Amino acid sequence: GQLRFCQTFDEIMKICDDYDVTSNEYFFDRNPGAFRTILTFLRAGKLRLLREMCALSFQDELLYWGIEDDNLEWCCRRRYLQKIEEFAEMNAIEEDLVEGEKLVDLVEVSKCNRFMTQLRDMVENPQSGLPGKIFA
Repeated sequence: GQLRFCQTFDEIMKICDDYDVTSNEYFFDRNPGAFRTILTFLRAGKLRLLREMCALSFQDELLYWGIEDDNLEWCCRRRYLQKIEEFAEMNAIEEDLVEGEKLVDLVEVSKCNRFMTQLRDMVENPQSGLPGKIFA
């Protein structure tokens, strides 16, 4: 769809991976399985998600070719949306884990800071408490 609006070689090269001016051939380095599915959609008007195809990869291909996922057949659309939701949940869990690890790191740093403060007080001011008196 985007190709028809291109008027210069540079505009074509922003969309295509390669273009041969002499033979007027376009080259797209895309997922071949998804391309066959999209080509079938353009020919027959039916868009289906193959079982062996990654839903995120297919979503990228749909975005690249400017095809709405609303065009998916109802059976494939349900499976596609379910997979996309699963990926979103996994990403959210992963982000929570990363955030939790950062929080654990902060807690460990704060424990270390508290220990260093107590150690500094003990060495610099031995009268500050029993550990300082023992150290002195």
